[in-house]
Amino acid sequence: MQHLQRYMFVQLLGPLLIACFALAVLALLTQTLSSLSLIIEDGETFFLLMRIVVLTLPQLLALVLPVALFIAVIHGLQRLHSDSELVVAGASGLSRWGTLSPVLRLAAGVMVVQLAIGLWLQPMSHREMRRTLHQARVEMVASLIKPGSFTHPSDDLTIFVRSVGADGRLEELMIEDRR
Repeated sequence: MQHLQRYMFVQLLGPLLIACFALAVLALLTQTLSSLSLIIEDGETFFLLMRIVVLTLPQLLALVLPVALFIAVIHGLQRLHSDSELVVAGASGLSRWGTLSPVLRLAAGVMVVQLAIGLWLQPMSHREMRRTLHQARVEMVASLIKPGSFTHPSDDLTIFVRSVGADGRLEELMIEDRR
């Protein structure tokens, strides 16, 4: 009976991985398109965009994994049923719980992965993404301001900075705002 349950588990695991991959790629495409403004408008590098996309992957995976499990269980059980493999399993003495066991094991595995993503991976990636976006904004502002000269971002705004520190701090900042 163990071989039959292992076979059924593999038949469910394959569609889970395919559905998870397909849905994650679809979600990443939408996420990448929304983050593309970083490159176009702010002049950031492609590597920063890829870093942000990778850091959003745990959040997307947490959303996609339950849907992928549902798709995989429906597809796998339907295929086992249409090939009459569930009938053969029942005729060979496998109980209903024995037939359901691979589905429950797969669901428990997805639940553990979902828990790990929610408790550790997602908060860690969110902190790193906030840190990365903050650093990108600081670098963008620092590139607009030239130390030792007056900068005019608009007609009514003048900024003067004596120097920029190694950590990105603006020293001796003067702002004249006539707006």
